[in-house]
Amino acid sequence: MEEKTMRLADVATFDADALQRLRRYLIGLRIFSLKGKTMVSIESIAEQQGVDTSVVFSDLQQASAGDGVRAIFDVNPLIHHLEEVLGFFRVDEACIVGCGRLANAIITNQSFLSCGIKLVAAFDVKPTLIDNELWGVKVIEMDRFSSMVQRMHLVMGIIATPSEQVEAVAQSMIDAGIRIIWNFSVKPFYAPDGIAYKQSLLTDDLAEAYADLVSQYQTISPALS
Repeated sequence: MEEKTMRLADVATFDADALQRLRRYLIGLRIFSLKGKTMVSIESIAEQQGVDTSVVFSDLQQASAGDGVRAIFDVNPLIHHLEEVLGFFRVDEACIVGCGRLANAIITNQSFLSCGIKLVAAFDVKPTLIDNELWGVKVIEMDRFSSMVQRMHLVMGIIATPSEQVEAVAQSMIDAGIRIIWNFSVKPFYAPDGIAYKQSLLTDDLAEAYADLVSQYQTISPALS
């Protein structure tokens, strides 16, 4: 059966109790994901939340995540779907790849700061930068990029690498599930369909660029698989 992705405006059809339960389901699903679970049953969600299975069936059906019959779900797609339903686009959180001078220039740029983006993860390939901090965020080796992005359910990545690394980094982002790529390198990347992409200079109006990225992303509505 084809699933319909619910838009944020449709949340108004939920009563307060149902919305609260959906938020609790989302928190619980993130815990399942952190523990390495890839599949989850209606019964597991109900047991975790202390509600009847019929309530979970009904809530997920109303959120266009289930048909009232389906009892087993892939964890991460269900997380992403509920984030969409609840408006948790997470576009105010980002990871950055490349933690040198360009990264510092980006993070301290007043136009960038006006976007209100919270840097939650930083990655680099240089051994001398690993375990240092970039404005309070620990720099992690690129070997852990995919697992960290997936565990944190990040959708936005910032590229601040030398130009020769751009293509490989962008592809790593896409492979890890990043759907918004903001490239500050001088080398462009030709993003495939389904990816919100912007290349910017520090002299650009970054607030306007960010708004365009968010607009692009909100037109990308991944169906629950």
